Order: sequence, then structure tokens, then C-alpha cells
Amino acid sequence: MTATIGTPTRFPDSQAEKLLALLSARSVLPGRDHEAIVHALTDIAASVEKVYGEMLPALLSDPTVATEALQDTLWDIREEFRHIQYHIDDGTLTDL
Repeated sequence: MTATIGTPTRFPDSQAEKLLALLSARSVLPGRDHEAIVHALTDIAASVEKVYGEMLPALLSDPTVATEALQDTLWDIREEFRHIQYHIDDGTLTDL
């Protein structure tokens, strides 16, 4: 059985700008920093894209990867998830 990882859809700057404009125009989150919300979502998207679109496919493309390189990549993945956790812990998205 062959497993593949699809590349996540990119969240480009133009979409972030549209989201910021939408949130600001509709005032659905009064008193909230719309820019911080969009920044958090953009950062999370970039981390997810990096893990699932780059790091894991790179590991899977070379089954003979050295143990040290495998461990280094897993640590890098851990850091991307810590970055995501930072955005969760700061409350920007969870306190909406």
C-alpha cells in the first residue's frame, strides 16, 4: 500500500488581504484585532504547508535517509507545531 501526502492549498497574501478587508468591513468581531487574527491564520497555514507539503514528502522520498537526518527533520516538524501552538496559546484565535 502506497500512501501519499497531498500538498496543502496555499493561503496567499492576496487571500489574507481579502480576509482582513472582509473582517474589517463587517465588524463581526468588535474589539478584536483583525490583523492579528489574519496574521495567526497565515502563519499557521505556512507551518502546515511546510510540514505536509515539504518536510514529510522529503522524508518519504528517501527511505534510506540517515537516522540523524530523520531525527533532525522530526525536530524541525516539532518546531513547526510549536509555532502553531504559540498561535493557539496566545488566544488570538481561540478567544474569538
